[in-house]
Amino acid sequence: MTELEYLELLCSNIRKIRKDKGIKQNELAFKIGIEPTNLRRIESAKSIPTFRTVCKIAAALDEDVTNLIPEGRPSY
Repeated sequence: MTELEYLELLCSNIRKIRKDKGIKQNELAFKIGIEPTNLRRIESAKSIPTFRTVCKIAAALDEDVTNLIPEGRPSY
């Protein structure tokens, strides 16, 4: 899997878990201290989140960070 595909899966996982839990983008963005537009860009893989941001998202979703990170490795 390419690095871009890996990023897209990470972002897709974030969006899916958020939706499954019934949390709105604005609500999650507020909880992690970023603008809703930034969260939209992360969820659409137009912005690369830092690991710190991924950890904040996981905590706000009450998930282990490993549940957000895709299995496998990106190829470089």
